Amino acid sequence: MYQKRLRNVEDVYFRYAPPQAFRNQNSLEKLPNPPFPGAAAWQCSVYYYWFLFMREFQLQTAKDEQDIIHLLKVPVSEVPTVFGQVTDIGFLEWWIVRGRHLFCEPIHDGVKALQHHEVENGVDLPSGKRTRSTHDPHIYLQIPVHQDFDKSIEEVRHFLKQAKRVQQQSPKFRGDETAALPVFTKPVLTALEKSYRALCWRNSDPNISLAEIAVKVGLASRADNKDTANRSANASLASRALKQAALLTEWAGRGVFPVTSNAQVPKAQDFADHISEVLSGPRRDQLQQVLHRGKATANDLRDQAREHGLDLDAVR
Repeated sequence: MYQKRLRNVEDVYFRYAPPQAFRNQNSLEKLPNPPFPGAAAWQCSVYYYWFLFMREFQLQTAKDEQDIIHLLKVPVSEVPTVFGQVTDIGFLEWWIVRGRHLFCEPIHDGVKALQHHEVENGVDLPSGKRTRSTHDPHIYLQIPVHQDFDKSIEEVRHFLKQAKRVQQQSPKFRGDETAALPVFTKPVLTALEKSYRALCWRNSDPNISLAEIAVKVGLASRADNKDTANRSANASLASRALKQAALLTEWAGRGVFPVTSNAQVPKAQDFADHISEVLSGPRRDQLQQVLHRGKATANDLRDQAREHGLDLDAVR
């Protein structure tokens, strides 16, 4: 889990690394490797690539909106609306105004040490009521401080897994509360970068050959298309990257990212249905309230960006 703190504001957490320009440098999580040589700190994030592929999705649908609606014959997804219009805004400005709220985890009461009277008499709730552990969605553990640290962590993990299984078997369980738009699978930033660059070359020059795209993007094992075998191998690599880019673009617009293979599509569809259900319910109103409250810290983040010499309007 990655931690971020705004000046004089409570911590927020992300499952994957947020743009590093706004990251708390005291977080212990390992930073991702740069997706390409010379990548800026704010580009080293799966959320940056979701922005890029959503941008492609919105550019494509703007061209073919009516055709797509008639062909699909399905309700338009809530995701692009929640994501916001990103074709005419820089990544960091969008992140400040909207993106950070879509991907951060909900704030819950964290781990704490119980006071003696709470152990004896029950836990005081914010409502002023008192609950016993048997009626409380927490587990209470006694951890000996003198015990080996790794052994304690392993034992805590065992109890948490056990409690999770019990919770998930309950008929009232509705799933863990996560970010409004949780990341679908563990991302590989270098692969996302190559797929995106392949798509950019295809968009900029429809007549460019697949073998040439492979060389320009850096997919080719040998930057030589004179040999027939090399040209064929390079073309195959570029074709695969473009197919991945098409999947990434389509599913980014449906709230599922990253999707890179057809084998992932059935699970991605279930994931998209869940996201659509969540965003059509009370969570959407809650998100709008969070976005409104976020305006109070937007200028602080803009100041931080300027202090780092960052361009709020940059996309690449």
